[in-house]
Amino acid sequence: MKYLQHFEKYQITDTDKRNDTFIYYFNSPKNKYKVKISPFQGDEGFYSVGFGIMNDKYLDYDTSAIVNENPYEVMDTVLSIAKEFADKNDIKGFIFSLRGDKEKNKKRLLLYQRTISKYFPDASLNYVGGIYYIEL
Repeated sequence: MKYLQHFEKYQITDTDKRNDTFIYYFNSPKNKYKVKISPFQGDEGFYSVGFGIMNDKYLDYDTSAIVNENPYEVMDTVLSIAKEFADKNDIKGFIFSLRGDKEKNKKRLLLYQRTISKYFPDASLNYVGGIYYIEL
């Protein structure tokens, strides 16, 4: 019998805002993460969501690091942040893109779709010009 496991999201440890970018921080047992939500320059009302492991050397985040931890908990946290942001702001949706290995991206997209449907059950996911749009 198949069932979906329930994963716990991590707690937000800090927030910041720089110009039009909203920044959130959270810690997993192994890493510190940074999430940035910024207005998408290509489409009014859409925001890009970027996240990765904190890189103190560059004071930003690293999206290429191998994390060796539960990706469901990380994605649950990122999408719960996006959900809270959408609830507090009048927006049309979010955008994201997948880069790198095609096989890994297929798996990553399935993970994104699962988590998007959990937090935004009525949203549609569209692929236009290399960018995924989560339309709310």
